Amino acid sequence: MPNAALIHLIAMSLVFAFWAFLMFRMLWRLTRRSLDKQAKTGGGYFTWVGHSLRSFGEAATSAQDGPMRRQLLWVTLAMIALIALYPLTVGLAR
Repeated sequence: MPNAALIHLIAMSLVFAFWAFLMFRMLWRLTRRSLDKQAKTGGGYFTWVGHSLRSFGEAATSAQDGPMRRQLLWVTLAMIALIALYPLTVGLAR
């Protein structure tokens, strides 16, 4: 494997690892929020599912989650750009 392609793969791996970290952090916070709401209101599994869906909906529009959403968006776009540039990297390395 050419050096440029190897460097590109390492960069893609690092960006993906950072993206996965951000995604799991966001999912953990949303799950924690829905569990806190369930603890306040009580109820069973279906109540928790309702709180969970509302938490995810609120995260898409709330100002509180805006910085996390934007950070995740930028890292996602960087990952897409790296994936799109990979054929050019491999082509130029030959």
